[in-house]
Amino acid sequence: MFFGPVLTGATTTMMAPVTVLALRGRAGLPWWLGALGAVAFAEQAVETVTIFGSTGFTQPGGAMNMQLGAGLTLAWMLAFALWAGIRGRAHHSATKPLSI
Repeated sequence: MFFGPVLTGATTTMMAPVTVLALRGRAGLPWWLGALGAVAFAEQAVETVTIFGSTGFTQPGGAMNMQLGAGLTLAWMLAFALWAGIRGRAHHSATKPLSI
């Protein structure tokens, strides 16, 4: 089965809005998340050339897809989750009412 275009489309659709907001300094997103997202997004865009590859780095399911693309996407997703978890926990503790 050939899931490459579906995975690339889903990944870029997920990363694009968060990356743009972070790079513009909106929604309280950190700039470093936007920078990492821009790198991962660019790699995903370049990765679309693998549909024309047949051997080596650019072959479908090759190193560009499975190591570089997956690694950058995983790094972005983990960074976003970690940042959101820390921010959510800090926000929750700051707004928690005092118990008497």
